[in-house]
Amino acid sequence: MSSKKKNFVHLVRLEGEMEAEAVQSLLSAHDILSTKKYGSHPGPSIGIFSSDGNPFGGIDIYVREEDKEKAQKIVEKKDINDNEGKEESRQNYSKKENKNKLIFKIFAIFFLISFALWFFGIIYLFFENLFK
Repeated sequence: MSSKKKNFVHLVRLEGEMEAEAVQSLLSAHDILSTKKYGSHPGPSIGIFSSDGNPFGGIDIYVREEDKEKAQKIVEKKDINDNEGKEESRQNYSKKENKNKLIFKIFAIFFLISFALWFFGIIYLFFENLFK
């Protein structure tokens, strides 16, 4: 064991367990040891809940002091990739929304034409029977 003390320092605060697990897996893939701490409330934690029962305190990820700079770059790169995926998702959603609007317009036009034909058919029958 090395004589150098392995101090852990705060890297990032995350909102959910899945996100924390993803970050820890990413760090582990780059041979960076990490640990997590639940909630920011004082007092002991029980599972994911802090002592006051609030699960929304966030999850803090800690890494060794000597790995912090490398870990920050990895996490920042992950954020950039996530944002690119979100933009692509927004574009796909926009395309679907435009397609749905077009389908609705076609349906509305079809309905209006059908209604107009039905209405004029009723008027025609009414006047035809009126003059017999």
